[in-house]
Amino acid sequence: LCSISLLRGERLCLGAASRLPEAFVRAVDGIQIGPRQECSGTSAYFGHAVIAADIAESQLWESFRDLALTSNIRAAYAVPIFSGKGQILGTVTMFHSKPYHPGHTDENLLEMVSKLAAVAIEQRQLNEKLAHQAHHDALTGLPNRTLFLRSLMRCFQGLKRDPSYRFAVLFVDIDNFKKIN
Repeated sequence: LCSISLLRGERLCLGAASRLPEAFVRAVDGIQIGPRQECSGTSAYFGHAVIAADIAESQLWESFRDLALTSNIRAAYAVPIFSGKGQILGTVTMFHSKPYHPGHTDENLLEMVSKLAAVAIEQRQLNEKLAHQAHHDALTGLPNRTLFLRSLMRCFQGLKRDPSYRFAVLFVDIDNFKKIN
């Protein structure tokens, strides 16, 4: 089983979780990174690979041990996902149902997945940044005319779908604002 978690501030939010039990997913989604926050949180905290060959005996899993064992998760191996600038974006974690120590093949596989995930994450971040820049003023960060017109069109479409739908437009004109801007 495998998961990809994305770093949001000081927390790891699950971006993808392959066939992990729902109770386990709910418990680890949004965990604080730290030195004893299972493998993913610890890997993001220290910035290197972290192995728990047997969760039943691992100090890293004290807070999540019972949940992991009842979820049939006995071993985990996490690697950080680094951006092109060396910043941690998240983690990739591999889970096993039996005690297991990853071999060279596992290490290579997770390193490759980590690099591919970094490319995908950075591409998505770039797309989100470009979309924001296209619809917001660079100086103020306020929505621009393009976003206003798009929102206004959505309001008109809502009115066409439901005649009871209502909206209003408030226009404020500030004298000499261009000089201030």
